[in-house]
Amino acid sequence: MPHTDQPGRPDGTGRSAGRGTDRGTDRGAGRGAGHGAGRGDADGGDHGGAEPGGPDRPTPPGALRALLVAVVLEALVLTVAAVVVAVEAIGGGSDSVAMSVFLVVFALGMAWALLAAGRVLRAGRHGGRSVIMTWQIFQAVVAASMLASGATAAVLGGVGLLALAVAVAVLLLTPSVVRATTD
Repeated sequence: MPHTDQPGRPDGTGRSAGRGTDRGTDRGAGRGAGHGAGRGDADGGDHGGAEPGGPDRPTPPGALRALLVAVVLEALVLTVAAVVVAVEAIGGGSDSVAMSVFLVVFALGMAWALLAAGRVLRAGRHGGRSVIMTWQIFQAVVAASMLASGATAAVLGGVGLLALAVAVAVLLLTPSVVRATTD
C-alpha cells in the first residue's frame, strides 16, 4: 500500500470504504520497516493498533481473546460429540437413528453458529454476543442434567461444561469485551 500522510485509503482521504471492508489492503501481511511510518509506530512496525475507522482492527483485549479460545473449545466439544453420536448410530448402538441424526446435525450446526458468532465478536461487532450467551444458558442446563444423573463420568462432564459456561458468560460481560464489541 503506498504511503500517504493520512492513514486509510491510498488516495489520502483517510476514509475507509466501510468498517473492515477495504479489500485493497494487505491487513498486515508482509509489513516490514517503513510501512507503519506516519502511523504513530516509533519503530515502523505494525503492532495491531489502528486509527478509528482504519482498515486494521486493534489487538483485542485479553478477555476477548480468552473468550474466543473458549468459544472455539466449545465448538470442538460439539464437533467431537457429533462424531461420537454418528459412530454410535452407524455401529448400531443407537436406539433411535432419527434422534442420532438430529443430534449430529444440531451439534454441528451449533458449532458452526458459535464459530460464526466468535468471528463477529473478533471483528468488533456485538451481534455474536446474544448467540454465545444463549448457548451458555443451554449448556448450563445440560450440565445441570448431567450433574443430577449421578454417574461419575456424567458428573465430571457436567462440572466441566458448567465451568466453561460460567467462564464464557463472565468473559462475555466483562467491560473490556463489551467495549471491544460495541459497534
